Amino acid sequence: MIFILESKSSLSMVDYFQILSALGTVVAAFTAMITTLQNRKANKELEFERHIMVKPVFRINLISEMRLEKIIQLEVINIGFNRVMSSIEGGWKGSAGVKVSVKEIRSNDTQRDDLQIQLDFSECIEKNIKGSLSLNYADILGKSFEESVIIEINSVYDELAEVEYPILKEGLISQKFM
Repeated sequence: MIFILESKSSLSMVDYFQILSALGTVVAAFTAMITTLQNRKANKELEFERHIMVKPVFRINLISEMRLEKIIQLEVINIGFNRVMSSIEGGWKGSAGVKVSVKEIRSNDTQRDDLQIQLDFSECIEKNIKGSLSLNYADILGKSFEESVIIEINSVYDELAEVEYPILKEGLISQKFM
């Protein structure tokens, strides 16, 4: 069945089909743009999920304080994925004079790299120390992470020994680096 358009305008049948073709092209371009935006969003979500799957998660497991030497050692376990791309670096943002050293320890039974972090604040002048201990590393896909935990050390005076001892604030065990 063929429909014939009859009109008294100056547009011919070919002109009508060209207008319809142009409108169809605009609709197709708009649909393609929406699809592209949806694909880009889905790809970002997939990449985020991929990085979460291979990301190590570090949690403080054990703390030992050497109060006279003004050194605190933290044993940090990895409860996430077991590999990082490069070495893990520690950093300190806060009171001046605090040195951080990170040592990676491979345990044979879990095949994960746990960490031993040492905070040396023997050169720190302040009595009450507050700052952020951070870990910098890259996962096996190459994405860099900087995670930190807040640390507070208060000085307490012992009247019997007449010595001032630094004491770490409670609540640090089982805390995750975020």
